[in-house]
Amino acid sequence: MRIAGSVGQDGQTAFVDLTLGTKGCRETLRIPGQGSLVIIAIGNTMWSKTEGQMWKQMAGMFPAKVRRYLAGKYLQIPDVPGGMTDLCGRDQAASSFGGELKNLVTAKITTISGQPALQLADKRHSRSAYVTISARPEFLRLDVSGQEQVDFTGYNQPVTLTPPPAYDTVTEAQLEALARQAAG
Repeated sequence: MRIAGSVGQDGQTAFVDLTLGTKGCRETLRIPGQGSLVIIAIGNTMWSKTEGQMWKQMAGMFPAKVRRYLAGKYLQIPDVPGGMTDLCGRDQAASSFGGELKNLVTAKITTISGQPALQLADKRHSRSAYVTISARPEFLRLDVSGQEQVDFTGYNQPVTLTPPPAYDTVTEAQLEALARQAAG
C-alpha cells in the first residue's frame, strides 16, 4: 500500500510518501524550507538519511570529522526493537494520519481517482474519510479541514524494498569507530 499527501507539522505543511510492504516500508517526509527525512525499514534493520536544515540540526550531535563522513548518507541501524512491525504496520500508519475519526456519518458519494467512494464525515465536515464502495471497503483518502490530505493507493500490490548501496551507507560500527577516532 502507498500513502501519500500533505500533513500538518508544527504549523507547517509537510509532504509524506509512505510505501508499506509485507517485509518493510520506505517513508519520505519533506518539509519545505527544512529539508527531508528518508527512512527505509526492512525486517529489523532501518536506514535513515536527513538532508537540508534537518541535517544541519542533527549534525550538531556529531564531531566535525563524523559529520563530514555521514553527510548525505544513510545511517544503518540493525536490530531495531520491534523491527518493521512497529514502524511499518498498516494500522500504525493509518492511525498516524488525520487524528481521531469519531462519530462519522455518511455524507455523500463521490469519485476519487476514478473509483466510486463514500465520504464519511464528522458533524462539522472538518474530518472526512473516503472509502471504496465495495464488499471490502478500503480507505481511499483522509481529509482534515482541507489542510491535511492523504491518499491510500496500491492495496495488495507487490512492493520491492531495496537497502541503500553500501557506498551510501554508514553502519553503527563505522560511526562508533569514527567517533572514537575523532575523540582521541
